[in-house]
Amino acid sequence: MNGVHGVALAPKLGHGFITSGNTKTVKMFDLKTLQSLADIPVAYDGPDGAVFEPTTNRVFVFAHRGAGMSVIDAKDGKVLKEMPVPGQAEFPVVDGKGLVWDIIEDKSLVLKIDAKEMKVLAQWPIAPGCEGPSGLAIDLGNRRLFAGCNNEKMSVLDADSGRIIQTLPIGVHIDAVAYDPSTKLIFNANRSSVTIIHQDSPDLYTVAQNLETQQGTNTLALDLKTGKLYLSTAKFAAPANPGGKAAKVPGTFMVVVYGPE
Repeated sequence: MNGVHGVALAPKLGHGFITSGNTKTVKMFDLKTLQSLADIPVAYDGPDGAVFEPTTNRVFVFAHRGAGMSVIDAKDGKVLKEMPVPGQAEFPVVDGKGLVWDIIEDKSLVLKIDAKEMKVLAQWPIAPGCEGPSGLAIDLGNRRLFAGCNNEKMSVLDADSGRIIQTLPIGVHIDAVAYDPSTKLIFNANRSSVTIIHQDSPDLYTVAQNLETQQGTNTLALDLKTGKLYLSTAKFAAPANPGGKAAKVPGTFMVVVYGPE
């Protein structure tokens, strides 16, 4: 792989898909054997987020640099449609009923997409309250979207109408959001913290905790069975020049695990 960003699993078909952002391909592999089945070329540069939509058995892939959407048949890997989107696409979510949502980082938009028709139904602006969305999660039961943005805000939206319900403060450089329906907690992975927000009701939210983590833990995975959070990072070397970007130290990749008390 070269430039991995997103993983989509189609367990009922036995296939998985991984975006390779630097080669404009999507890796299709066998879930049981973990063997590669195909490297699927896509039209748009920088394939990033990907999600499996179960009612159509399709994988929706969103390109960040190339600002496009590719739809792949999860059974055979055939590309069914490719179309432009309004800007730099990030990570999508689905409701399991035929709808897909994605965020457009540079335009501060949320897209609502019909999976069967493979077309955008609506574009919802979320700025100025939430600018530069980079993470997205969904509450299926209450039909709520949680968009984490890089102006240190998270907005709650009605998933059907796009109405902004509430906007709350989070940490610096959000890159992933997850929701736990059993605890009603929303987790925002920031550069060195996780902002945890509690869903008091579908229309009311409060910040419950700002969990300090290690530098670079701004992506995460949530295990819904155990409530544990998994955040990946590495050790960083001091930048060579003042104000420069810190570099990851080779061989120091790690996964940091946090769990409920």
